[in-house]
Amino acid sequence: LLAFAGVAAGLVLLGWMFAQRAVGGGDVKLLMAFGAWGGPVLALETALLGVLLGGLMAAVILLAKGRLFSFSQRMGRFLRSVFVKELAVEFVRVDRTLKMPFGIPLACGAVWATIAHPLASWGVRPW
Repeated sequence: LLAFAGVAAGLVLLGWMFAQRAVGGGDVKLLMAFGAWGGPVLALETALLGVLLGGLMAAVILLAKGRLFSFSQRMGRFLRSVFVKELAVEFVRVDRTLKMPFGIPLACGAVWATIAHPLASWGVRPW
C-alpha cells in the first residue's frame, strides 16, 4: 500500500509538468519508481531536491552557453510583473531549444534523500 501511495505521489508531483511538456515521460516514471521504492515521503523529498539540484544544473548550463544574464533579466521582468499590481503580467518565453535531462538531478536527489535526509536536517518537514 505504501508503494502504491509512492507511485501516486510521483505521478501527481510530475504528471502535471509532463502534461505541460515541461518534463519527459521518463522523468515521471523515474520519480514514480522512487516512490514505489521508498513511499510518498521519498517521492516528495526526491522531487524537492531534484528541483533544487536541477535549478543549479540549469544555471551552470545557461552560464556555459552565455545565456544566464539574459535569462535572469527576463525572469526578473516576469517576477516584477507578477508582484507589482500596476504592471501587466509579462510571461517568460520558453526556449524549447535548450533542454536539460531532469533525470540526473532526480536520481541525485533520491540518493541524497535516502542517505542524508537533508530536508529534515534543514528543519523542512513538508509531510
